[in-house]
Amino acid sequence: MKKTRAGRRSRRREQLTLSGDPRKSTVAVAVAMAIGIAQAVRAQQAPIGGLQEVIVTATRRAEAVEDIPYNISAVTGDQIEAAGIKDLKDISRLVPGLQSVDLGARVASTNSTFVIRGLNTNDQGTSFAGPRITAPLVSTYIDEVPLFTNLHLSDIERVEVLRGPQGTLYGSGSVGGTVRILHKAPNTERTELELSVRGSSIDHSGRLSSGADVVLNLPLTDRLAWRLSSGYDGEAGFINANRAVRYDNQLQPILADPANPVTSAYATESLQDINSSNMWYARNTLLWKTTDSVKTELVYHHEQDKANGFSTQTPGQPRYTTQQPIPVQPIDRKVDMASLTVTAEAGFATLTSSTSWYKNAYTDTYDVSGFEYNATALPGYYGGYPRATMFNFDKSSDRSFVQEFRLVSNGKGPWDWIAGLFYQDEQARFDDIQRMPGLAAWSHLPGSAALVEDYFGVPRGTWNTFANYVTTPQNLGGRGDLDPSTVQPIDTAYQLSDRVNYREVAPYANLGYKITPAWQVTIGGRAFWDHFSQDLLQRLPLCGPGCSATGADQLGTNTASVGRSFHSQIFKLNTSYRFGPDTNGYVTIAQGYRHGGANALCATPNGSFFCYSNQEAASLIPYDSDKAINYELGFKGLAWAHRLRYSVALYRIDWKRIQLEEFSPVTLTTLVLNGNTARTQGVEGELTVEVRRGLSFTLGFSYTDAKLTSDFNEQSFVGRSGDRLPSVSKNTVSAAVDYLQSVPWIKGGIDYHVDAAYRSGFSTALNDCVGSASGIQCPGIINGTRPNFAQLSGFTVLNASISLDLNDQWQLRAFGTNLTNQLGITAQYAVYSPPLTRDNHQWVMQPRTIGIEARYQLR
Repeated sequence: MKKTRAGRRSRRREQLTLSGDPRKSTVAVAVAMAIGIAQAVRAQQAPIGGLQEVIVTATRRAEAVEDIPYNISAVTGDQIEAAGIKDLKDISRLVPGLQSVDLGARVASTNSTFVIRGLNTNDQGTSFAGPRITAPLVSTYIDEVPLFTNLHLSDIERVEVLRGPQGTLYGSGSVGGTVRILHKAPNTERTELELSVRGSSIDHSGRLSSGADVVLNLPLTDRLAWRLSSGYDGEAGFINANRAVRYDNQLQPILADPANPVTSAYATESLQDINSSNMWYARNTLLWKTTDSVKTELVYHHEQDKANGFSTQTPGQPRYTTQQPIPVQPIDRKVDMASLTVTAEAGFATLTSSTSWYKNAYTDTYDVSGFEYNATALPGYYGGYPRATMFNFDKSSDRSFVQEFRLVSNGKGPWDWIAGLFYQDEQARFDDIQRMPGLAAWSHLPGSAALVEDYFGVPRGTWNTFANYVTTPQNLGGRGDLDPSTVQPIDTAYQLSDRVNYREVAPYANLGYKITPAWQVTIGGRAFWDHFSQDLLQRLPLCGPGCSATGADQLGTNTASVGRSFHSQIFKLNTSYRFGPDTNGYVTIAQGYRHGGANALCATPNGSFFCYSNQEAASLIPYDSDKAINYELGFKGLAWAHRLRYSVALYRIDWKRIQLEEFSPVTLTTLVLNGNTARTQGVEGELTVEVRRGLSFTLGFSYTDAKLTSDFNEQSFVGRSGDRLPSVSKNTVSAAVDYLQSVPWIKGGIDYHVDAAYRSGFSTALNDCVGSASGIQCPGIINGTRPNFAQLSGFTVLNASISLDLNDQWQLRAFGTNLTNQLGITAQYAVYSPPLTRDNHQWVMQPRTIGIEARYQLR
């Protein structure tokens, strides 16, 4: 049964009264002793007090979390508020076994970094480079919308985390598990208003963070209600830059030595707090109880995020300092979601129709100046341009339409069932332009061909300007390409246009039977009909015909178009047995599935530095679906008069044809490859106990052994049996304590909350190896870059808050996150060898933050 905040406070005050009066406690003990042991047993079966019941809908039915026969965690909206969590990635602080990489506001919304049960092959440190092609291994649902985006958490009913494959109910990509974010629904019975404002200070920042939220629930009639939640969050930056290149308003680098424009380097400056961010959102929900048996809910959600720089530091520099030449790398993201959900009670079953649409789009800029390596090592390409930096301008759009029909039985007999049909049409666009500011103007300066002339051993003055060398025909010793100043937009060095379309039709069903009142068996299945297509256009205008598919195109154009269709099915078997009214044991065997696809690769007639040859590309165009099968044994239940809730699970997952998404320094595009096999196995558990009235404690842990179980060698990408899967900690521990203290002069008392989360060390990639025709090299180098492999140390994060419920309307809360000021390095992007280590990044979590929040509510 759901409880309002005021109701929960009333209950807490009642608990304080019962525990705070020793006379009442003595009487209660005496009565219990007089009644005897038999009555005590009955009291355990139907206790007064105890832990608040948590109802979830993970099985598409409303059930208590301890009654669901597989491993699920639920974090309530109250717990989220007490922990001060405003960001989806921070949910992992409260959920054991849910791992997430903190990449800061600039990247957090681009790709999901959730990992459950160790299923991951992606190098999370490359998430900034654009949206991933592969589906994430943990599916994310925002109410009924299957979408990952790092929305601001406000007005949340609960977050449900389902571990292990959930594909029979939640579709392709639910291989590791599913995370469901459920918002509060409109209330037709009363008006509600809640206002909150907050401010905080971040160590190592010269500015303050601030935010505000408003929730309004307005009954329009006894059958119609509107709910609005809206707010703003401005986060101060804490990363400083100590060698930022200065540009004029035409995006041309300012010279450090204006008297020598041919050889002068760029001028630099220092910048403070570059990774600040701003976010605002508005969510509107209209609930219409059309009839006594039909309910309609219409939702529209809009959110806009802006961030200025990455939360990264350069190895070897002072803490929270970057040496990137272009440290201000803004992103502007807009998310629009709309859904229409109609639920009809048909007696024998409940019919649900869910129609949803979303668009997740952004424009951004980021620094790819690491390609300066080509400027120094390949003077014939960039001419040894002394002010080489590279801007990457992206435009991305991901839109999807989803329709799902679901029928859930309502019968009270031994049989229960679910049947449904799911359809999704997703279209993604990604456009990328890279520009090297000032190259075109410099190429026309007298003397700019000097390094090229020395490189080819011709007399100085042969070409005089780099532009002359570029445009001189090949039979006269030049390149025979376009004049750099004619390429538009000016200073363009590379262009990419990528179009991806994905469609899925998937019927599914679950059928359950109670063999006895204590023993049940459920089988489930889902079939998939998928189609994936990709169209790619790539231009390398500074390379010209030599990098084109035809060998003649002046812009170095390559195009590719591929498509694949897939059909597959997965199954699930679950059986559980109640050993008592509060003890449930279960066994689950479940398959997970993720659709395959095809790489669109440029392929020149004879191969080039930038493109695979046709023969090399052919083997990389298709990539297969991957599948996993999960074996799980678990126990869960209640004890100690319902003051203790526990769950523990042992599992093993065998994963085959694993998909690996890698950035190729050869094709300059993202490739998806298939490895061979991997296995994850471990144990996870969770315990919540009400120690006494007003004092509760939660402890969670997980042990995960995740590694490859066979070798693979796909082009330059290599895996070895025994390699640990990346971004996966073997051990995680989370703990939280909540205590409500009775204070005579404060009507609602004082709430204390402390939580801590620990994760052990992990690797950033599978290994540091490179494959080639001559064998495997560890560590390896590809075109001057190293694989992005590092071993990162584990760390612990400590957070706390104190809340004063002054009365039923006013609440004050002081909070602190990362109280020990832990330098948590959560990912790394380190591919370049010295002297270009300034382009390597370490992603760091936010330093210690102290803040205060005031909340007013009217109900």
